[in-house]
Amino acid sequence: FYHGQDKVLESQPIQASRPFGNRLKTLPLPFEIKLDTLTPGEYECQVSALNPLANKVAFWRARILVVQ
Repeated sequence: FYHGQDKVLESQPIQASRPFGNRLKTLPLPFEIKLDTLTPGEYECQVSALNPLANKVAFWRARILVVQ
């Protein structure tokens, strides 16, 4: 999680399993974020996916609003 340019929270890495058998080949990413450690406000959530076998990386970002 980023607040402006500052990284304020980072989860532990997880190893993803095989994608679902649907046409989009979606992949569940089971992680938990303790939102009580964040003050209310707007954050940018970034998920980074690494594929070391193919030497590739992908990023996804979304805005998250934490309210009290």
